Amino acid sequence: MPVSGSSLAVPRGIGQTLPVTDAPAVPDTGIGGRLDRVHRQITGAALRAGRDPASVRLIAVTKTVPAAEICEAAAAGVTDIGENRVQEARAKYAAIPFGVRWHLLGHLQANKANLAATFFDSVQTLDSEPIGAALSRRRDPALPPLSLLAEVTSPASPAGPGSPPSRRRRWSPPWPRCRGSGWRG
Repeated sequence: MPVSGSSLAVPRGIGQTLPVTDAPAVPDTGIGGRLDRVHRQITGAALRAGRDPASVRLIAVTKTVPAAEICEAAAAGVTDIGENRVQEARAKYAAIPFGVRWHLLGHLQANKANLAATFFDSVQTLDSEPIGAALSRRRDPALPPLSLLAEVTSPASPAGPGSPPSRRRRWSPPWPRCRGSGWRG
């Protein structure tokens, strides 16, 4: 995450970033200082959009970040962690404080669904009912339901991952085989 200068690239969508330039430049004061800066930017953007800043959830993407730095971020107030590699996330999971929510970002391969169901709280790119069914089968009933977001292929990129928009009716949750899962968005 950039820390000097007056702009920060914030993910906006696939292949796009939105520059945020209204926060003053702050020196690098470690993870806590950078987190404070991002929270101020979120607050400003939410207020300009007429939204309650508390309705915005910050997910810290920790791909390739060591567990010690994730623990530092959690101590500074990060409550949501995003990973796109199931096995890498699983290796970090035991070292991270309880209470952090884990989000799977990116494509989930069918052969990783069983493992993903054991510790992720959210799967943000579910692109098929069979993978959803595998997640549901493997999810421990003692755990809260998985939060699921369906991935729908963009008409601009029909070869991309996800389900084609023409199948939206089939995506109407709940899928019969995706029990114990909560649909979002």
